[in-house]
Amino acid sequence: MEVLTVNLLNELREALASDQRVLALSEAESALSSNEEAKAKKLLADKAEETYEEAMKLHGQDSAEAKAALHDLYLAKKALDELPVSVQYNKCFQEVRRLYDEIDSRVLGPFRSLPRCKGGER
Repeated sequence: MEVLTVNLLNELREALASDQRVLALSEAESALSSNEEAKAKKLLADKAEETYEEAMKLHGQDSAEAKAALHDLYLAKKALDELPVSVQYNKCFQEVRRLYDEIDSRVLGPFRSLPRCKGGER
């Protein structure tokens, strides 16, 4: 049984490694990480996030400073997300996420409906 399980898991790993959706995500990730404009906008978004966190710590979440910093963070993340290279990455990511959700549902789904034994074990 253990050998069969290992073999099946290896087959799944190989199938995923050669799946067009996974390959497309890998290419999109490489394109995103090498894009200079995306890198610059990511740095701006990171800085805006730090500013927002600091404003919340110093002034509270409902303060005008925190709300202004949150708005700036929103704009910075929006600018990053609207880049064509980011749009392509997010599209590929969603496709792979759906694939992984389907695998999770088919492989682990039957175990989620089993009654729990004492101590939380199944």
